[in-house]
Amino acid sequence: MRLLRHYLPSHNIRARLVLSVGLLAIFSSFLLSFTVGREATLQVQEDKGHTMQQLALHMSRELDIGMYERYREIGIVAGMEVIRDPAVSWQQKQQFLDLLKSSYDHYAWIGLTDAEGKIVVGTDHLLVGKSVAEREWFLRGREGMHVGDVHDAFLLAKLLPQPKDDPLPLRLVDISAPIHDAEGKLVGVLCGHLSWHWALRVRRALLEPTKSHGTVDILVLNKGRSILLGTPELPSSTAPLEVPSVLAASRGENHYTTEDWPDQKKYLTGFARAGGYSSYPGLGWLVLVRQSSGEAFAAAGRLEQRTLLISLPFSLLFLLLSWMVINRIVRPMAAIAHVADCLRQGDTTATIPNCDVADETGILARSLRDLVATLESQKVDLLSLNQQLQADIVYRIQVEEQLRLSAQVFENSIEGIVITDSQERIISVNKAFLYVTGFSAEEVIGQTPRMLKSGRQDAQFYQQMWRSLQENGSWQGEVWNRRKSGEVFPEWLTISAMKRDDGQIGYYIALFTDISTLKESQQALLLAKERAEDANRVKSEFLLVMSHEMRTPMNVIMGMGELLEETGLSEEQQSILARQKNAANRLLELIDDVLDMSKIESGQLQLNRMDFDLRSLMKSIRDIMGPIAQVKQLDFQVNIRPDTPLKLRGDVRRLRQILINLVDNGIKFTDRGCVEVSVATEAEALQSGVIRFTVQDSGIGISPDMQEKNFR
Repeated sequence: MRLLRHYLPSHNIRARLVLSVGLLAIFSSFLLSFTVGREATLQVQEDKGHTMQQLALHMSRELDIGMYERYREIGIVAGMEVIRDPAVSWQQKQQFLDLLKSSYDHYAWIGLTDAEGKIVVGTDHLLVGKSVAEREWFLRGREGMHVGDVHDAFLLAKLLPQPKDDPLPLRLVDISAPIHDAEGKLVGVLCGHLSWHWALRVRRALLEPTKSHGTVDILVLNKGRSILLGTPELPSSTAPLEVPSVLAASRGENHYTTEDWPDQKKYLTGFARAGGYSSYPGLGWLVLVRQSSGEAFAAAGRLEQRTLLISLPFSLLFLLLSWMVINRIVRPMAAIAHVADCLRQGDTTATIPNCDVADETGILARSLRDLVATLESQKVDLLSLNQQLQADIVYRIQVEEQLRLSAQVFENSIEGIVITDSQERIISVNKAFLYVTGFSAEEVIGQTPRMLKSGRQDAQFYQQMWRSLQENGSWQGEVWNRRKSGEVFPEWLTISAMKRDDGQIGYYIALFTDISTLKESQQALLLAKERAEDANRVKSEFLLVMSHEMRTPMNVIMGMGELLEETGLSEEQQSILARQKNAANRLLELIDDVLDMSKIESGQLQLNRMDFDLRSLMKSIRDIMGPIAQVKQLDFQVNIRPDTPLKLRGDVRRLRQILINLVDNGIKFTDRGCVEVSVATEAEALQSGVIRFTVQDSGIGISPDMQEKNFR
């Protein structure tokens, strides 16, 4: 067992070499047989392919010649006097057509119609009296010579016998020609139905010489690639056949190819296209001649097998000779390998054999001795280098981690970052830079930042910037740059100069933030502040002028009223004068209201608390608003509940202002009915001394959305 293990290829270089040489020899044998078989297959394919092509051309030519003869016959007969002359009886014409059909067995039926499409004469008296006015052969035959493609028989299918060796229904090819009398007038159409069984006989005659070479099939297709003449396995069909040879033949090519067919078999196929003959224009039939590749290339396969059987014995003999030669070559190497194995196991007493030869074996022995001598001295150095390498690996891992972190910060920073070399050429940018400027990385790499200049800053600005960079190593400030779209935008820019070990600047790193939004916000706030200050100043000036201009005449009116009151007046005149004074006071209060609105907006309004009589307040409201309600013929009422205290403390002027505004609104939006002001102290508010003033009217009221807006 141990001896057998010694000769295994995994443990013996001699066995591996012999095995390699043997496998190479066997592989060469297989390669030789494959090459011979391949070349033979190609030669057979070329020879048989040409044969298939020639057979397809022969079949297409036979079909064209046969169709040409029938085409010419129908044309000649249509011009004969026995057919053209109306004086010839129908019986004589019948006899002539029967004689023509019996002379040429290709015809299944020959018939003659009148000018309206009614059959007046037919061989074997078939179809006489039938109308064919809608048939294509009649319609096209009236205009000139016509050839129709293969089709199933319609009227004749049940009248004519089925061909014995054709399993498919009777199929015909129509050939028709117009019949004119001596004056050139159309008197009818002559039609010959050519039996497609004729094509079977042509195919059978062409395939007879090929029987000794295996099974060969001939197929005929129409120009629509439907099978007209098929095989038992692939009968006639209206579905188009989609294989490369059919497509090539449709393009007018005549050649051969090896291809896969729908039955999942590979065939050697020759193909040709029928193009007509002489005056016969042809129907574009496609002819395919095929043979399965197994039969077509059988001879090449047998040659490949014989080549392999002959080469294998020579490979075995070569293997034996290789064993003998290799055994002699590797014997010294085996001895050296044994000593090397002992050294590997720690046996330093093993002696390396002396090999005085100058070949590779002697060089190996001397090199092995030198190697053993230097191994010990290198062992200590190796341990030291190993420790240093481990330290370097740890340091490299830390550096790589820092670089990855820096790269993530660089790419994900919301600030635009651009790095240039000492010549100011851009070498790297981050995503934020591309987003803000609108450029792509390909457009900016290799360029200088000057491509972003907007022209807002002059040359002196940039000179100061670069002077600061050279002297201080950094610069920051506001810069206006230009995006790819041409838009100029402000940014806050910080530039730092990075120096190399030699103290020279190697790179510039710039970080910037787009401050367009900040600038716009600052500008909007400044503009709003200026507008508010202007509006407030205009309003203050207006209120000051209005107060002065309106108070002067009002003071005169009130003074004249007081002088008038000192004269002797009737009771009615005193009542009118009292109302005038109340109205004048009301107008002064309105002036004060306008000033109060200004104070409210500025937060400077203060209430003037004082004692007042509730009954006097309500009387003044009735005196002021009563005449206004009377103009609109409204009932205006002022009611004070008996339990309501009359002596109150508060800002009576503000209270009067509020009540008059509410009553005025009630009168304004009431067309009929009444407006009522009521004063009461509610039970739950007795202890707190809260008085409720209520203004009610019968007007349209206030919509819910306006209530929410006015009373929030």
